[in-house]
Amino acid sequence: MYLVNTGTTLIVSCAILIGTPGCGALTKKQAAYQLANLDSMKTMERLRTNANKSVQLTALGATVQVNYVRAGDVYSKTKLVLIHGYPDSLLTWADILPSLQEFDVYAIDLPGQGLTKSKSLSKEHLLPRAQAEFVWRFIDEVVLNRRTQRACKGAGSTTTQERVILVGHSFGGLVACAAVDIRDEIDGLVLISSEGVVREGHHYLPSERLLREGFLGWLSGAFPCAAFHVLTHGGWHQITEDQYVELSCGKVAPRLQHVHEYSTLARVPSNYHTNRTLVRRNSAKDAVNFARVGGRKGDRTLLIWGTEDYLFPLHGSDRMPGHGEIFRCWFRGCQFETIDGAGHLPHREEPGAVSEALLRFLHGRAVAAPQRMQRTLPPRISTASVSGRPDQIRACERAVP
Repeated sequence: MYLVNTGTTLIVSCAILIGTPGCGALTKKQAAYQLANLDSMKTMERLRTNANKSVQLTALGATVQVNYVRAGDVYSKTKLVLIHGYPDSLLTWADILPSLQEFDVYAIDLPGQGLTKSKSLSKEHLLPRAQAEFVWRFIDEVVLNRRTQRACKGAGSTTTQERVILVGHSFGGLVACAAVDIRDEIDGLVLISSEGVVREGHHYLPSERLLREGFLGWLSGAFPCAAFHVLTHGGWHQITEDQYVELSCGKVAPRLQHVHEYSTLARVPSNYHTNRTLVRRNSAKDAVNFARVGGRKGDRTLLIWGTEDYLFPLHGSDRMPGHGEIFRCWFRGCQFETIDGAGHLPHREEPGAVSEALLRFLHGRAVAAPQRMQRTLPPRISTASVSGRPDQIRACERAVP
């Protein structure tokens, strides 16, 4: 049943739900049990090389039990850290992980998402720069096993010459950029349909609209727990399923198991509260200097974009360039690959094409120069149409090379 976003319907729903809190919600353990028989979870368990499924990390005064999967060649000097978007989990990488077995690969659930357990997280711990601090702690203590001191600064400067490459999708791309902005010790970046440009007229997904607008938007801000109980009784499961289908708007229809996986994790209270916090956050506080990150890693970055991504579109208009165009401008000298017909989840819709692009980049093979975009960026971008870091957007007023 869908919720009608009116005060009357929601008040009646709240009255009906009194005395039955949490019905429809799942604990992390219950969610893991429901996901156990899905192909994506089976793939992760089959490829897993780490005996311990989680590790306890402390950063910024908070302690979390980070759920992660290590796969591939544990002796490889190339370390890949896969960072998912939101609301999502490490299972999003299940379709491309088999093709990366020659590398040492780590897929993690970010704090407050997936099956990562945490009890002491505040709203500030869920923002991109704070999440990047947790990613760095994971790299130091698990990937590179630096437990006593930080290695010498500088990309590729670890004592054993490991190459650490961050792969981020959507919000995970924003976290990866924040990590590079904090410490310049990463050897490469792969950004898949990355978040980072916020502007007026941004398209909000169904769940985002519910958490931002109308009576339920007010309720989620004033009484988040009550809002979650109302949602879990009023069709949240169906809404998140429809949202996944909306994201996978390319030529390939999403698999039902992917849809079920997405909606199951959305019913975990901590995951819901993370989603709520990120949807309602002030994006200006993300404070990631993309121009600086692009200057550091432009020639060691791979950008992958679906041509049918409407959430963060590849192309824009005469008034405002697309997300893909802006990122290509920030990361000058990068490898830029488009996945024809894919939406916002190219690694799930077209895993073969994304895997091939990743392998070309990781092997250092030359990629044919992409054709010049048919349109150029407008001579001037209205800063009123962009929120967050308009000074960085101005760098893209020139035509894309």
